[in-house]
Amino acid sequence: MKKILFIVVFLVFISHFFFRVYSYKENYVSRFDPKYWKDRYLNSQWVDPSGCDWDPHINPVTCVWDDAWFAAHPVENYVPGKNEPIGDDGLYAYAGWEYVHGKDPSLLNAEIPPLGKYLIGLSILIFNNQNIFAFISGILFLISFYFLNTKIFKEKVLAFLPVALFSFEPLFYTQLRAPFLDLLYGTFLFLVFYFFLTKKYILSSIFLGCMMATKASVATFAITEGSIFLYLFTTRKINEIKNIVFLSPVAFFVLTLSYLRYFLLGHNIFGFLKVQKWIISFYGMGAKGKFADIFQMIMTGKWSTWFSATIPVTEWQITWPLVFIFSFLCIILIFKYKYIDASFLFVSWIFVYGAFLLLIPVFPRYLLILLPFFYTLLVYVVKRFRSEVFKSS
Repeated sequence: MKKILFIVVFLVFISHFFFRVYSYKENYVSRFDPKYWKDRYLNSQWVDPSGCDWDPHINPVTCVWDDAWFAAHPVENYVPGKNEPIGDDGLYAYAGWEYVHGKDPSLLNAEIPPLGKYLIGLSILIFNNQNIFAFISGILFLISFYFLNTKIFKEKVLAFLPVALFSFEPLFYTQLRAPFLDLLYGTFLFLVFYFFLTKKYILSSIFLGCMMATKASVATFAITEGSIFLYLFTTRKINEIKNIVFLSPVAFFVLTLSYLRYFLLGHNIFGFLKVQKWIISFYGMGAKGKFADIFQMIMTGKWSTWFSATIPVTEWQITWPLVFIFSFLCIILIFKYKYIDASFLFVSWIFVYGAFLLLIPVFPRYLLILLPFFYTLLVYVVKRFRSEVFKSS
């Protein structure tokens, strides 16, 4: 019966997944035009902010209203309709193309570490298309999510069920059409936790380094290690902390290795550290989100942006508040019945990453590495509650 159920769930999942992929087929067959994207970049907010098609009072670097910026860039330089700001996907694709052709990663889109953009550039070299990177990242995201779930569920169907449920989220499948970094980032996160739970700490540290080399190096290290430490303290596995601490340099080595081209161009470790310091300063001076905006986004689907008015989140579904509320009920049950096992690593991540999202300006796609854990906890507690009912009857 379980085998039949697994086959049914898998067939429904695979049918829906390939339906979505097919609907984006034009994204996968279009050819990357380096000249077009170079022109887009050179006329974008990153190079010619005063000429971009948005309110000239908005500082395009910090994305906030800035009178000092407006005074330094007179309104006569602003020509409505002249140019469009380049999106993150276009910026990453162009940067990736330049990186694989030898560009110094500290001179183009330096605020984002280079690993993910190198992989986008590799996609362009192999397929002449940047969006296939997103398709491959999506597959790896789901596969790694499944393997992580196998550390909690013995039955394959239960391990796969959260994967199938999450794959129906527009937040996930809309990411398959353009080369954002969040699916790759989530894949590395799942692998960090998977290898940690299997006690393969070196591999876990390597993938933590890959995470750091993809997005937000310092913040990534802090929230991921913080989640692991919280899990170890709560489950009283204090002796394992030394393994994590001793292997932390491995993660930083992987981050440094992603800047290999930077060093080959003659830079040294001190210059590298200055780049990392600049990245921290860049985000420190950037846009500031409103405290707890993440709750409004999850519960109502409204996004209080820092660059415009409150707008609806197009990917929002009623499942967001439902799994959010249910997950916290699940956490209460986990503590009540003392289910202090591998599932508590998921709880730790929800607390630590959720606290981080309270303090920063949030894009909806940041929930890509939060919602999957909600779905897993949902299935986990339903299973455990069902077991408790059968025990008492």
